[in-house]
Amino acid sequence: MQFSKLTAAVVALALISVSIVGSAGIGAASIAVTDMANEPVVFDDSANVTVEVDWMDDADSSATADVTIYGESAYQIDGDDVTDSHLDSETLNETVAEFDDSNVSNDTTFDVELDQSATTVTVGSADIADDGTVDLSDHTSDTLTADDTILSVTATADSVVSDSMTADPGNTTDAEYTDADGLVDGDEYRVIVSADDTEADSVTVDDGSVGGIFGGSDGSPGFGAAVAIAAIAVACVVARVRSGGE
Repeated sequence: MQFSKLTAAVVALALISVSIVGSAGIGAASIAVTDMANEPVVFDDSANVTVEVDWMDDADSSATADVTIYGESAYQIDGDDVTDSHLDSETLNETVAEFDDSNVSNDTTFDVELDQSATTVTVGSADIADDGTVDLSDHTSDTLTADDTILSVTATADSVVSDSMTADPGNTTDAEYTDADGLVDGDEYRVIVSADDTEADSVTVDDGSVGGIFGGSDGSPGFGAAVAIAAIAVACVVARVRSGGE
């Protein structure tokens, strides 16, 4: 069987594609740790939250899956400048900051940057009173200027649960999280499970109502290789038909 120049070109391109895909796979393997689950859940203390990890047969027994649970509201504003949305006033009352008490999310840390005081004061949502006030002088060793201006407030989500599961090659490991872990009945949380996707096959997060199964990672090799192989097959068919017709 002889390939025409056109067919040979298609085969060559397909082989190059396979080579590129293979190289991409090698690169991906060096950064295999990924979020295999990122699920919003509503905690029900009668059902709890369960995380299951299915491990590949050839997984390393020292591999781990890290589970982190955040309050959903805190997760949504993590890393954001929330000056406009979270303050009642951008001016201190003496050394007291006035937050909007209806908009302060639980399990959140706020970095309050001050103008004249030339410092940043860190306060947790638990430090803020029910009326939204917090005396910043109680949370820093720096001297604060009375009635200073707040330049910015940056939010950081605090983990409610931080856990790790060790691999059991070829089997499933699971962990259950309850109110004893700090979860509050009826509150919404974000469950993130990070693992090496060459060790863990899939992850299931179940809050007792709707569970989700997650596995692999975006951009995994395979699709490109399949396209290349299909191109080679088509090229072969074309060559066969042409040789039969000559």
